[in-house]
Amino acid sequence: MAEDKEKTELHLKLIEAWENMPSGAKNLLYKNTDWVKQNVADILKNGRKDESTLEQLLEDIKMASDEIADDINKSNEIVQAL
Repeated sequence: MAEDKEKTELHLKLIEAWENMPSGAKNLLYKNTDWVKQNVADILKNGRKDESTLEQLLEDIKMASDEIADDINKSNEIVQAL
């Protein structure tokens, strides 16, 4: 039973992460990983019995968000220096 609750919490974290991704990060996720839009949509809607899949998607979302944030910060530094 605790395992089901844990999966539910992970699924909720995944949904929250997805909803808060910076602009451009979703496209980067699809470009740099093997995820496809339909698979991600299904996982977000229905969850997954395989916890490792949820964890991998969450990690990939974090990676894509970090990369976009780095790009934004670098661009902002250039603009602010002008």
